[in-house]
Amino acid sequence: MKISLLSDLHVEHFESFSSFQDKYEEKFHRKLLSTKLIEEGSDVLILAGDVANVKQESFKELLNDVSHRFKHVIYVAGNHEFYGNEYYSCMESMKQVCLEKKNIHFLDQSVVEIKDDETGEMVVFIGCILWSRVPEASKPFVGTSMNDYKVIKIQDNASTEPVNLTVNDTVKWFEEQVQFIEKQIQLAKQENKRAIIVTHNAPLTKGVSDPKYENSTTEFTKHLNTAFATDLRHLMGPPVIAWFFGHTHFSSRQCHNQTIVASNQLGYLLFGNEKNELYDEFWVFDTNHIDYSKYKQVSDHSTENNEHHATSAQTTTTSNKKKCLFM
Repeated sequence: MKISLLSDLHVEHFESFSSFQDKYEEKFHRKLLSTKLIEEGSDVLILAGDVANVKQESFKELLNDVSHRFKHVIYVAGNHEFYGNEYYSCMESMKQVCLEKKNIHFLDQSVVEIKDDETGEMVVFIGCILWSRVPEASKPFVGTSMNDYKVIKIQDNASTEPVNLTVNDTVKWFEEQVQFIEKQIQLAKQENKRAIIVTHNAPLTKGVSDPKYENSTTEFTKHLNTAFATDLRHLMGPPVIAWFFGHTHFSSRQCHNQTIVASNQLGYLLFGNEKNELYDEFWVFDTNHIDYSKYKQVSDHSTENNEHHATSAQTTTTSNKKKCLFM
């Protein structure tokens, strides 16, 4: 099975998908997914969040475009999908739009199994936003500095009016989603199936962001960075063959314990002020031909600390499993 990966397209910054494509062509001298190199080479496209806003027509335009180019599209939301929206209603709206296309699988703390035509096996895709484990000491910095907690609303049964999302909300979701991922990994292992995890937030805190942020020694940056990445190496290893993510606006490809950890993030195309040399829309991950020597190895003994690494960019409450099979 061959997989293409994209995230952080931020189409919501443009008036339409066509205007996004014009800007993309201006920078890369071609439109996104405009050639057959990708669609002929990949069975699955993964969209790892921060793609577009469901309130804008460009959301449907983008999904309609990719649904015709790939046999399967797997989509996990990022934090920006919820900007200017109420969290739960926005999540439901995205699910409904994706249901209009039978080959688009919106993963919200859920899984989908897709048949590998080369081997005949079913590959399990485990998806959720993830969010991050923000320590108590970092919560005040994250809560006041991240736009998530200013422009995302949340309305549950206990509130009569939507209120601002809080760091406590997202940390709670993070813990629930880690438990969900752990459970699905165990199920895949019991069923002797290979698994691929798709999240928006990063599952490593080294090598996933611009070094100028990652190696920062300022206390503010260290605190802020806890909202972008969490060290989840303990979840890596067989049966998980890959973990794809976004959020940091810094493309990277690494390996830990035979799990490929990779992102392919466009970033803020409209502003054009980010250095992202590894972004490559033609990058393809082949589940049956993995050359581990091509990936930077992440050591078991490296000192990762979720409180002390930075990134370059500024996330479902139910634990019920939703499983679909696709041949």
